[in-house]
Amino acid sequence: MGGRDEYAMNRPRPVRPGAARNRFAMTCDKYISSTPAMKNSRQRRTSARLVSALASAASPTTSDLAPTSAALGRASTRLNTATTTKTTIITSSVPRFKDEDSSLTDNGAHIQNHPKRIPPSKRKRNQPEPTDSELDSDSSDSDFATPAKRPKKTATSRAASSLQDKLQAVATKKKRTAPTKTSAGETMTIVRLANASKLVGAHISVAGGLENATINAGKIGCNAMSFFLTSPRTWNSKPLAEATIAAFKRNCEAHGYEPGDVMIPHGSYLVNLGNPDAELREKSYNFFLDELKRCDALGIKYYNFHPGSSVGKCTPSESIQHIAACINRALAATSSVHAVIENTAGQGQVVGHSWEQLRELIDLVDNKQRVGVCLDTCHMFAAGYDLRTKEAFDRSFREFDEIVGYPYLRAFHVNDSKFGLGSKKDRHAPLGKGEIGLEPFKWLMEKPEFDGKLFILETPEESNWPAEIKFCIHFCGVL
Repeated sequence: MGGRDEYAMNRPRPVRPGAARNRFAMTCDKYISSTPAMKNSRQRRTSARLVSALASAASPTTSDLAPTSAALGRASTRLNTATTTKTTIITSSVPRFKDEDSSLTDNGAHIQNHPKRIPPSKRKRNQPEPTDSELDSDSSDSDFATPAKRPKKTATSRAASSLQDKLQAVATKKKRTAPTKTSAGETMTIVRLANASKLVGAHISVAGGLENATINAGKIGCNAMSFFLTSPRTWNSKPLAEATIAAFKRNCEAHGYEPGDVMIPHGSYLVNLGNPDAELREKSYNFFLDELKRCDALGIKYYNFHPGSSVGKCTPSESIQHIAACINRALAATSSVHAVIENTAGQGQVVGHSWEQLRELIDLVDNKQRVGVCLDTCHMFAAGYDLRTKEAFDRSFREFDEIVGYPYLRAFHVNDSKFGLGSKKDRHAPLGKGEIGLEPFKWLMEKPEFDGKLFILETPEESNWPAEIKFCIHFCGVL
């Protein structure tokens, strides 16, 4: 038997002296945590005696049970006298540990006292709940020194814990991993359709540098893309480094993107070219001009921006005049980039929500060859242009063509709307999950007048973008 005799294998195993005490520590936890704070040395000594008596009763060996019971009774009497709050004392003369999850009441009846467990909400990710045996083996005398009150469980909390456990299990099994950086020339995750009649893509993250735009766009099958040239929520931005320009162009070539044809960066949310305050408007203009110059340096042809707001201090027409003046100055200071005005939802004092206001603005721009319009479908709907039926859809775009003109149309922002027609609220929704519905986007992609335009998804659930891109391309046809 490998050097081990039969007796050695079958001899009775001695009980670990501290095992019963460790198990009983959990029972003491509940008792001690229900006792008010000890305010003087007498109370602390009395509590210590009681704990010692409880521990001795938990693991009787050669000691007599009757003296143990007497000591337990005396300690409990002292503690009741020393404290003002009524507490539960164990007075049975025979310690009962047949069931580890039980303790005794005043008359010796069993009550449930589960071991201390970590609530699911505080449990570390992917860490299983400890078993009773683990609690037994890991407990020590420190359990008496630093007791923790176990929170009372209710039906609601038990249901919430169960649901949390299920969600945690699902998250553990289907945990999404962040996409890794891809070097120039590496194979794309999703193959792009090269001959689609419309250029479909999304607003891409450029975390880590502008040169990552084409890498991230290629991973989800974009034929077009939008992104921020700088942080959209700060006035301070670093100059565009030559190394960044070189890396950006190198990645564009490696992944088959022509910046002048498929890219339309989005302007900062801080810029307001329509502000009647000359000083604030000049600050916006300088930022606007800097971003147009970045487009020129990167070889990007289109730059999309929100026109601005009167902030309630001038008329919409006066605000439009300020915007047009800034556009004229900026186009004169740059070489090739186009200023593409985005229609707005009509919220607050923002201008550019109606076809008439867009036309008024374009009429004031000197260089008509370098100005255009980007139509956001959510903004259209929120501003009152219905798209839900084929008749309403055709009417809205027919009015645009009659007032503004398709020749000025450069791109679309493809979004559903969380709010209803004419709500004047700019809140995007995934395609088919908002108030517009899914079918109008099918009609949008089928419309031959929009062939060659850029279609940029700005829907809130980025995980849907590959499927939404596939949906749009499916209906746009091929050249």
